[in-house]
Amino acid sequence: MARRVIGDSVPKRAHLTSELTAWVNEFQPTLLYGFLGSLEQVDLTRQLAKRWAIPLVVHMMDDWPAVLHTGGLLGPVVGPILRRELKATLREAVGRFAICEQMCEEYQQRYGYPFLPFQNALDVERWLPDSRTDWKAGTPFVLRYVGSIVPDGQRESLRDIARAVARLSADGIDVQLWIHSPAHESAYLRDLSSPAVRIEGPPDPKSIARLLAGTDLLVLPYNFDARSARYIRLSLPTKAPAYMISGTPILVYAPGDVATARYATQEGWGYVVATRGEEAVMSAVRTLMQHTSLREQLGRRAREVAVARHDASVVKAAFWTALCEASRQRGA
Repeated sequence: MARRVIGDSVPKRAHLTSELTAWVNEFQPTLLYGFLGSLEQVDLTRQLAKRWAIPLVVHMMDDWPAVLHTGGLLGPVVGPILRRELKATLREAVGRFAICEQMCEEYQQRYGYPFLPFQNALDVERWLPDSRTDWKAGTPFVLRYVGSIVPDGQRESLRDIARAVARLSADGIDVQLWIHSPAHESAYLRDLSSPAVRIEGPPDPKSIARLLAGTDLLVLPYNFDARSARYIRLSLPTKAPAYMISGTPILVYAPGDVATARYATQEGWGYVVATRGEEAVMSAVRTLMQHTSLREQLGRRAREVAVARHDASVVKAAFWTALCEASRQRGA
């Protein structure tokens, strides 16, 4: 009810404290790089760049400008302020990065500036030794989700997958879904009370590569409701490259126009279900359980794309070059 009345939140403004000012003076930065996601972040970023007259690079991860402060009593007031200040920040920036190519393309059309794509990258040499080499189905056949569960991200779609697996199990199919997320985020799924849905905490980072590779099917869900679709439509989750390099086939359950679904379809690294519903998920799981060659094809292709496009040694060099070029410029 509060969200309906007020909107996303009460708007805040940033304040440069004496402690922060002293720290920046001592550090003497030559470049300001930052993520944006709220009015106060935009405000703080502009204040820092202006106060110290340093070049600014902005990195956009989700399409929060499309959804933040669009409803509630304060939306008509705060929304235009936020979007006006974001446009000013992008105008003043000397470098503009986005999470994927689809976001870069749309943002150039929306804001009138070129964006460079930079997303999560992996140490290929460290991950490849644990990558899957055998696609024989396990008993039980294990689906796995690893990561956070966000209301505007994957909360409801993950519930659909959990219910689909519970129904398959009730029908006598030996299948399980393991969910590795913070307890307060996954608690809503405990109401399913199905032995086929196993809820765990986040995995040990040291074992994540083996955990992903030792799974039969990884799931990458996105919500289908209008607000979530606007928010995540241009996003690429940080977990995607790790999923891909594991060699385990990936089920992408998301609207067809979401950047991740488009990427999976265009590059052939994921099995995309773009229609919402438990029946659609159940059908996809049955298909993937029954066809070893399909699982191997998807797994091998995902690994190829991960190595070609998400190798940290390549991405970091390009990222560093872009930052160095930006540091030698001045904003508009």
